[in-house]
Amino acid sequence: MEQEILVTNTKKITEMVKEVVREQLIEFSKWFESKINSEDRILTRNDTADYLGISLSTLSRWTKKGKISSQGIGDRVYYKMSDIKRSLITIN
Repeated sequence: MEQEILVTNTKKITEMVKEVVREQLIEFSKWFESKINSEDRILTRNDTADYLGISLSTLSRWTKKGKISSQGIGDRVYYKMSDIKRSLITIN
């Protein structure tokens, strides 16, 4: 009888711990996602093209025309999320 009570309590405790951990992970993932989506996020050319739903050639063309600004280190090209959002225009 004592073993059944212990097993039942252990199962309940395990489920309670799982629930608390799950809730904390959800909170952490929301916090982490908000940090990732911040204005200072740096995107690669591929990430930027995917984000905007355009091809890499269109992104290059827009960059050369000055429609969107890019940053670089060496031969790498990056885009700031804030610059991407600033480049978007309102269409009525």
